[in-house]
Amino acid sequence: MVSNNLWSNLCLNLQPILRSQVPEEIFQQLFEAQLKTLFGWTESEVTSKVPIRMGSTTKQADLVLTAPDARIVVEMKRPGLPLGSRETGQLISYMRILGIKYGLLVGSRIKIYFDDDSTNDQPVEVADIPFISANDDGVALAKVLARSAFTDSAMKEFCALRVRRIELRRELENLRNRLLAGGGAKAKEYIKTKLLEDGIDNALIDELLAEIEIKRFNPPGAVSPEAKDLGDGEISMISGIGATSEKVGELANRTLRRILASGRVDDNEITRLQMKDYSKEVFNINWPLLVRSTSEFDRARYYKVPLIINGVDFRMCSQWFAKDKAFLLKWISKFETPDELSTLDQEL
Repeated sequence: MVSNNLWSNLCLNLQPILRSQVPEEIFQQLFEAQLKTLFGWTESEVTSKVPIRMGSTTKQADLVLTAPDARIVVEMKRPGLPLGSRETGQLISYMRILGIKYGLLVGSRIKIYFDDDSTNDQPVEVADIPFISANDDGVALAKVLARSAFTDSAMKEFCALRVRRIELRRELENLRNRLLAGGGAKAKEYIKTKLLEDGIDNALIDELLAEIEIKRFNPPGAVSPEAKDLGDGEISMISGIGATSEKVGELANRTLRRILASGRVDDNEITRLQMKDYSKEVFNINWPLLVRSTSEFDRARYYKVPLIINGVDFRMCSQWFAKDKAFLLKWISKFETPDELSTLDQEL
């Protein structure tokens, strides 16, 4: 309950300044005050403007929190600015130079980074948390960030759990892709192995599998597996609009997922795709194309199956109609060849 109150109070106290998009310096002063008054860090444990030598220049880490067995470097950004690769790279550089395992990138939301000293990999993003009180990751972060509870082991466990969650989602996506590759050849192979174990004749199995088509979506006119998995009250509007709208939705879900997960879309565009107005302008849809899975959003408007982009878990909008076709193909054309685009257009 205490950690719930900590996170809720932090969100409540920051909301006015988040909405006003104040200068970074004022935002830092308020956030630093919250660390001291709300989370219990003392003056001597919170150091601001820590000098960092980088080549021939000297930079400054905005804040460094120091406990007996662990430290956290905090990089602040003015609310409203995207927390993209440039900002991430700056924080990671500070973490590496200072020898600090934990980093917070704080703007309109808060991102947590972890440098696992058991590997030689770069620090990784383990959570991306909006300042919304009803957020489980936020509550968990507040619990370990409270000075009375903060230890290296507690912070490491917080990060490790989320790293494992990311890994499991990647494994799920990889398994799905493997099973569906080549028209579901791997899935059919598994089915055949099981049927052979059950004593079914090999020729009969081959004849049966030749009649089976394995793919991610049902034929037009039926509710897709994605929609079936949405749960009560979360059926996508695509399934009830008719074949043309459904085809647009299927194309969006299949092709946008592939492009967005490929790493070809830059961080700035990923940030813009989380904005309602931009998504309306580009795709003619009435919701942000992407939302963080940990954020608050209208789940009836988004596919349940997550989409992982650069290790971050997103949900993608499921609200597509026939009128969105031209907008969708225009955006896809930035990433597909003319022949590929022509093939997609013919599918519609």
